[in-house]
Amino acid sequence: MSGVILVVDDDTENREVMVELLKDSGFAAHAVSSAVEALTFLQEEERRVRFLITDFQMPVISGLELIRHALKERPDLPIILITGEASDDVCKSGLEAGAMKVFIKSAPWEKVEAAIREALNERQCA
Repeated sequence: MSGVILVVDDDTENREVMVELLKDSGFAAHAVSSAVEALTFLQEEERRVRFLITDFQMPVISGLELIRHALKERPDLPIILITGEASDDVCKSGLEAGAMKVFIKSAPWEKVEAAIREALNERQCA
């Protein structure tokens, strides 16, 4: 599978765990600690990024804002929003911003991985 999954989380431990899970599942991953870094990476490496996973709550630019900015440049980019807040408002906001799925941070990895694989397979078959 060519390309990388871009992981955006201001929490170092969460970011490292996500990258490790992705790599263990056979994905290439690149992690950054802020939405600003993510937007820069998306501009510089646009063709390499196949998927975006972002945290909801981050300083300066939130995950929701990142999703909106990313989709302006890459409307076909599949995005998952990860949040520590398990509320209907957060889920609704994430989906309205353009995330394909919203998961709480404690969600089983198998569900997140399945959503990634499904989105990437759909893109290949389209």
